[in-house]
Amino acid sequence: MKLRTEAVFKNSYKIYLKKSEEFLATAKYSLSKDDFNAAAGCAAHATISALDALTAFYLQRRHAGERHEDAIHLLKEGAMVKLKDKPKATKQFKMVIGRKTLAEYEQRGVFKGEAAEAVKAAERFLEWVKDNLPH
Repeated sequence: MKLRTEAVFKNSYKIYLKKSEEFLATAKYSLSKDDFNAAAGCAAHATISALDALTAFYLQRRHAGERHEDAIHLLKEGAMVKLKDKPKATKQFKMVIGRKTLAEYEQRGVFKGEAAEAVKAAERFLEWVKDNLPH
């Protein structure tokens, strides 16, 4: 599979990490206000930005394709192959991205439990990313 990517500076991981943290904070706030579509959507954006942080640091690239779910394939490249707990993190990423589609494009809204699960998985994914980046 050929992924569309764009070159980024290694140090830009800090910017993507900040974006991820902001999206996650907004997802949590939206969940507290019963805005479940916004919570799931922001959780997805938090997860995407977190993965961008990781790939910026390790590959000096980020995913630039149309299908967000394809970005996870970048974890199979370079030094990221050896990251601990990658299968669990991959599963979390895929679940949250699946909720993005529901929140933004489908004919029904996101249910409370689905939003809560997406926010929790995004939070865990972001923590995993942080554990694999310099502090």
